[in-house]
Amino acid sequence: MKSLLLFSFLSLSTFINAQSWISTGSTWTFYWSGMFEGRYHRWHYEKDTVINGRILQKITDKTYESFLTQNGPTNFLEVVRDNIYTFTKGDSVFLWKENQLSFLYDFGAQVGDIWTLSGTPINSFCDTVSRVQVVGIGTINLNGVNRRKLDLVPIDNGSYVYDGMAVEGIGMLTGDHFGFYPKISYCGDTTIDCCGGGNYFRCFSSDLLGTVQLQEFDCDYGISVGMNELSNIQFSIYPNPTSSLLYIVTPFSNGNERIEVINQLGIKQEIVIQKNQTAIDVSNLPMGIYFIKYQNEIRHFIKE
Repeated sequence: MKSLLLFSFLSLSTFINAQSWISTGSTWTFYWSGMFEGRYHRWHYEKDTVINGRILQKITDKTYESFLTQNGPTNFLEVVRDNIYTFTKGDSVFLWKENQLSFLYDFGAQVGDIWTLSGTPINSFCDTVSRVQVVGIGTINLNGVNRRKLDLVPIDNGSYVYDGMAVEGIGMLTGDHFGFYPKISYCGDTTIDCCGGGNYFRCFSSDLLGTVQLQEFDCDYGISVGMNELSNIQFSIYPNPTSSLLYIVTPFSNGNERIEVINQLGIKQEIVIQKNQTAIDVSNLPMGIYFIKYQNEIRHFIKE
């Protein structure tokens, strides 16, 4: 077992003969949700570029953002954000920011290796250092292509953690991580953790791997739907927002009608509406934005 001390930001000397850890055409799509807003991030590997003598991978970042208003959620607005740069040295991947390098992954790691990610704790609930351990290594076959993978778990109550499966050329494939970054932990601070939110992998595509996705909906689901209500209203829901009961006004007549409740990840829950039933209980749902689908029509509601 080897233990690596990897500071959040390290100043490194110039490296030559660096190679890219990602393949051409690489595009990441993931979703971030909060109580009153949601946004899709789309990262795209554009090209290699040289900055201060280092060959870096330039990744563009566009977001599609929606905010809750008194009249419901807005349509998604496209926002161009700052570019992201990564650097590769051997099997290790770094983030380049403000003329410094921050460690991301070592795909040549062995089981038992420990990565120490030093940085300022988010709050007093967190330990002063954040460490993750490699608990599994191997390969994963994605569309006929084998890629190295690492299973990572946190071993401290730190502010920055990996918890899930990292895949070569992609980053974190599981766990609610912000793209290929370590996720931020508030270490049990309920004043923050209470309010929902999370980062969710939608899909990845590249010239080498094709499209990799974990849900049945395509990469643009949510962006293309845009939370727009369909025309020709045939049913309505109230109150909206709600914390417990959601009343449904429909042309249901015979009972045993089926509706679907869909979260922002596209995960569906089918509910059968009995005859004379006027409401469904949504108290057990996490806070956030949901869709209700009846036949070919969709409405949204907010769970408080």
